[in-house]
Amino acid sequence: MITELNLASEPFRNRALPWAIAVTVALVSLVAFVLIVAEWTKMRAQANRAERDVVELRQQVEALRRQAAEVRDALSRDDVIALESAHLVIARKRFSWSQLLGDLETQTPANVRVTRIKVRDVAQRGDQTFAELEVAVIGRTPDDVTAMIAQLDSSGTFSVEPVTQRPRQGRGASGTEWTLRLRYAPRVQPGA
Repeated sequence: MITELNLASEPFRNRALPWAIAVTVALVSLVAFVLIVAEWTKMRAQANRAERDVVELRQQVEALRRQAAEVRDALSRDDVIALESAHLVIARKRFSWSQLLGDLETQTPANVRVTRIKVRDVAQRGDQTFAELEVAVIGRTPDDVTAMIAQLDSSGTFSVEPVTQRPRQGRGASGTEWTLRLRYAPRVQPGA
């Protein structure tokens, strides 16, 4: 037997629940909208500050360019030459010659001798200093020197271009003499 039977012409309906859900969704949407507007306002303020900073930095760069142009125009031809020479001396002083000779020694095979090193140029680009050298080497056979060239090229610090090759002449002279043009870019040491 059924003890709970609803014989009402209109069944029970909860009219407050849909309104409560609608009001809750509306309040959550309103809070989310307020948070989004607040975040957008904060981001817009940051963008405006960044834009002002960029304009200020551009003005500073332009002022420094004008200053540099004034200084450059104020220098005489002799001052410009002296300044370029000073920059070259600083670049050469900063360059590690012992590291160059050590790197060259580790890449030179035992059957090849370096007889002469001539510095053609030392230049600096950014933090990296480069040296262009002319190196004369003597090998027992041409294959010895070409193996050395391949080893130097694969080292990552040297770029080699052969300039001349000729057999050694003279009494008791044997082997082949090569002149190589080397471009040396030392690896940057960590923390240097």
